[in-house]
Amino acid sequence: MQSSNLSFLIWYKTMFLMTATKKGFSSKEIQKQLGLKRYEPVWAMVHKLRKAMGNRDARYTLQGMIEFDEGYFTVESSEIEQEKGIRGRGAVGKSNVAIMAESTVLEDIETGEKSNQCRYFKAKVLKDHTSEQINETILESISEKSILFTDKSTSYIDIADYVEIHITEKSNKETTTETLRWVHIAISNAKRNFLGNYHKIKGKYLQLYLNEFVYKLNRRYFEEKLFDRLVIAGITGLWQKTDNQILVTFFSNAQNNDDLIFKDGNQTIKIEFETKQPYLELNKNTKFIVSVENIELQKTSIIGRGIRILGSNNKTGFECSVLVDENGLENGKFKMRLIYYNKDELKTHIFTIPVK
Repeated sequence: MQSSNLSFLIWYKTMFLMTATKKGFSSKEIQKQLGLKRYEPVWAMVHKLRKAMGNRDARYTLQGMIEFDEGYFTVESSEIEQEKGIRGRGAVGKSNVAIMAESTVLEDIETGEKSNQCRYFKAKVLKDHTSEQINETILESISEKSILFTDKSTSYIDIADYVEIHITEKSNKETTTETLRWVHIAISNAKRNFLGNYHKIKGKYLQLYLNEFVYKLNRRYFEEKLFDRLVIAGITGLWQKTDNQILVTFFSNAQNNDDLIFKDGNQTIKIEFETKQPYLELNKNTKFIVSVENIELQKTSIIGRGIRILGSNNKTGFECSVLVDENGLENGKFKMRLIYYNKDELKTHIFTIPVK
C-alpha cells in the first residue's frame, strides 16, 4: 500500500473481494466492482496483494508426510515462441510447477480403513526441469525430517539427501488416486480456477496467481476471517513501518449480526432494501439504502460480490444495488462488509442477509 495513490478503502475493498469467494476475481472484474476508470493501478494493487500472500506462506515449511509432484500450466506465449515451439517438457505455452502437500495417513479404529488427510500446500514455478532445481525447492519448502512421496522421475534422484525418507512409486492411476492424491487434486483445481477466472496468464506472473490460490487453499476453513488474515498479511508483507494506528486496530471490532441494523455506542448503521423485505432474492437486482448516524459518510463504504454504490442520497446515507448469484452465497446467505472510520480507528461489520 506504500507508494500507492489508491485510498485505504479501495485496498480494503479489494482484499474483501479477493477473499469473498473460493474462485476469486480477475483484476478486470475487481476494477469493475470498484467502479474505477483505470485498469493499471488495480492490476498493480492485486499483484502486490498476491505477493504478500506468497510472502506469508513462505514463512512456513511443510513437515511430516509430504506428497510432491509437478504440473504443467498453460501460460501466454508470443507468436514467435509458438513457431519455435517444442513438445513435451519445456513446451512453449507450458510452465512447470512443483506442487507439495502435507498428507497425513489416518486409520478408522472401527473399520481399519485408511485415508489421507491433507493440511497445507505449497506451489513453486520451476525455472527448468533439472534435479538441481528440484533440490533447491525441497530445501526451501520442506523440513529435512519429512517423509517425501514422489513418482520415479529422474529429476528426483537426489531428493533422499534432503529429507529423512524418500519413497518413490511408478506413475500410474493408483499413484494418482492414492499416493499422490492431494497434489493431483490441487493441480486440477488450480488449472480449473485459472481457466475460469483469467483470460491469459503470462509466465512471469504465474507465481503470483499460484500464491493467491495456495494462500486461500491453506486457509479454506477460515471463512470470513480470511479477510482479516489477508489484511495482516498485507501489513506485514507490504509495509515496513507506519505511524498510522489504523493498521493495528481496524479489525479489532469486527462483528457478525443477522439484523439489518448495527449499533456501536452512539453510532448506527442501517440497511433498507427497496423491497421492504429483510432478505434478498437470487439473481435479482435489488436497490438498497445504507443510512448512518454519527459516522462520516465520506469515510464509509460497503463491499460484497455484486454490490454497486450508486451515490449518496443525502448527508446521512448512500444508495446501492446488489445482484446476488450462487457464487456469492455462503450457507444460503449473502454477506456485506461495511467499513467505516471511528476517529482514527477503521472498523468493519458484516451483515449476513438471507437469500431466497
